[in-house]
Amino acid sequence: QEERVNKSLNIFRNTKSLFFKNCENDKTKKYNLSDILLKHCFLPRICLSPIDAHYVIQLFTFIHENNVENINTLVLSDKLIHVIPKLLFQTTEGEAAFYGYSFNALLCLINKWYISDSATQLCNDNNNKIMISHHSFEFYKACYYNWHIELTSNIIACLKSSEYINIRSGLIFLQKISDQFPVWEVCGKQIKECLTNFEKTETERNDLKLMSKSLLSIMQKRQQFWFDVLGKPIGVVKVNTIKHQVKISTKNTKINE
Repeated sequence: QEERVNKSLNIFRNTKSLFFKNCENDKTKKYNLSDILLKHCFLPRICLSPIDAHYVIQLFTFIHENNVENINTLVLSDKLIHVIPKLLFQTTEGEAAFYGYSFNALLCLINKWYISDSATQLCNDNNNKIMISHHSFEFYKACYYNWHIELTSNIIACLKSSEYINIRSGLIFLQKISDQFPVWEVCGKQIKECLTNFEKTETERNDLKLMSKSLLSIMQKRQQFWFDVLGKPIGVVKVNTIKHQVKISTKNTKINE
């Protein structure tokens, strides 16, 4: 099986310049390509099983690391992060879990881009199209911050919903991504406050109350790893801390081709 996988990967690497060639000189087609991949490839596959949910992000990582032409991984990241949390309002419990598995893997990747020394070098290397070449790393950090703010907003909207399934989907999704999210103190405080209020006011649905209590415990343990708006850890962290300690700008983060 490993031999077959390696053979397939080599074929992809050798033919990647031929992928999506019709988008090469058309910026609109190139931008819309992310929507097509999302609608017809990524989202349907995520909902099949936990393995398929992980596979989607492995495919995304392969595209990213091998610089497949005409696919912009920053645009694709942006669309994934904007679309998936909104789908929690129309998912089953199983689908919410699958989205959580996939989103956790995606967060692991974009978090690594943010804290890695190599991320700055790759962003400044015109020969490596790891992101849009004309976007600076400062722009990526602003996008990264805003992604987390929007994700927080969507999760809180689920938890404050009057519908049982929306609340449960939000809790399941948050549980699946809890080892990668939240990263920012401002997001963590908002989610903790929401979970605390929910636990105090929920008197009938004990399953939801138990889930929220469990998540609060996880948040409390991970709180020392959160960062303030300057990118500095709020607690004493024994791992490598963030290297790019600059104030995050939340303005002008619209991603264009």
